[in-house]
Amino acid sequence: MEQDARALSRISRASKAHWGYPEEWLNLWRADLEVSTDYLRQHHTFVIRLHTDQSFIGFCILSEEGSHLLWVEHLWVLPEYIGRGLGSALLQTALTACIRSEHQAVKVIADPNAAPFYAAKGFVTVDEHPSQPGDRKLPVMEKRLGE
Repeated sequence: MEQDARALSRISRASKAHWGYPEEWLNLWRADLEVSTDYLRQHHTFVIRLHTDQSFIGFCILSEEGSHLLWVEHLWVLPEYIGRGLGSALLQTALTACIRSEHQAVKVIADPNAAPFYAAKGFVTVDEHPSQPGDRKLPVMEKRLGE
């Protein structure tokens, strides 16, 4: 599982770098992009692998906050596979597997570049989350369930 965590961490960093962020910013976000074995054990994790060699090309991790809220903690696809519908498939698979009748909403702290992706999936911006560097803010987006 340690090898899996390292592979998923490489995907998150590569996918974040795809948006052209400077290396110094990526270094600021290193801890947020890391996935540990303990983290994988504690959360709902979904992956996409290549059929040819079983290497990971994307993943989605969900967590629960109480009994009414799910969070999209990670949703990353290797840059060479972005735009092929894999992110949508990962998100849909994860939500289908995890949503229970008592869940009222799904939230995500989105990268600004990913906000249009989430908006297309029915998420709306409900707040802002502080980020680095400086006074950077990330959209907190929510999708209400069962309405």
